[in-house]
Amino acid sequence: MRRKHASRLWPLLLVCVIAAALQQRQAPQAAANGSTADSAAVHAASGSGRSGSDAPCAPLADRPERILRHGRYIVSYNAQTACPNYVGWWLTAAQTSGHVSRDGADFLPDPLLGPAEQITTDDYRGSGFDRGHMCPAADNRYDGRAMTECFYMSNICPQDHALNAGAWATLENACRRWAVQEDSVLIVCGPMFAAEAPVIGRRHRVSVPRGFFKCVLSLRAGAEKAIGFVYANTAERQSMEHAARTVDEVERLTGIDFFAHLPDELEQRIEASCSLKAWH
Repeated sequence: MRRKHASRLWPLLLVCVIAAALQQRQAPQAAANGSTADSAAVHAASGSGRSGSDAPCAPLADRPERILRHGRYIVSYNAQTACPNYVGWWLTAAQTSGHVSRDGADFLPDPLLGPAEQITTDDYRGSGFDRGHMCPAADNRYDGRAMTECFYMSNICPQDHALNAGAWATLENACRRWAVQEDSVLIVCGPMFAAEAPVIGRRHRVSVPRGFFKCVLSLRAGAEKAIGFVYANTAERQSMEHAARTVDEVERLTGIDFFAHLPDELEQRIEASCSLKAWH
């Protein structure tokens, strides 16, 4: 965890004011039917504004990074691995339910990337890996556009099927439960790579992660907390209790500074502790 300057306090204050106002105006049915208010809330609360430096994590200087902003989530994209460095999004209680089905949704090249960088589903064909969502489809059932955007290939990583359908899905379900419990949570997740990662792909070289991380933040007044998780990208059984980490630990493993706009005192306090019991 790196120290932040005190001048970073003002974005958090602005975030809280905007997010609170939007949440008061946004009824659950409106969240299910429209994406305009949701897009504004996500961009304000996650810090995904006009500058890459206001992303939910500090800028990455040790690897390629291009910030891609979609209505539902923000991607820190790495052209070298052809995977995200991370994907971040807010999940509110209202967004955990909806009637938009993933059936018929197509995995699509990200339109914000140039043709030479656009990973396609063909790059995964015959690889033996799932096209694993970072921002999951089940978090986007409230809105058709959100469901479409979560199938952009910039939100996808090669993921072991047993992990994707097992422990990772269990964690995704827990995050939706926590969003209801906490009213909203900020989620940041992504891949972790070995020094020399294996690759898949036909037209492009897509690096295969050795594991995945996920960090979850709640800013519920008086009960602020955060927790991290690390999973191996293998078929082995992995419990949530075994995967749980402090956010500080995940920062050390990934080299990413999460929740970069929090005041120093709050960040240091919540990122240093890890209690699954506090989330249940």
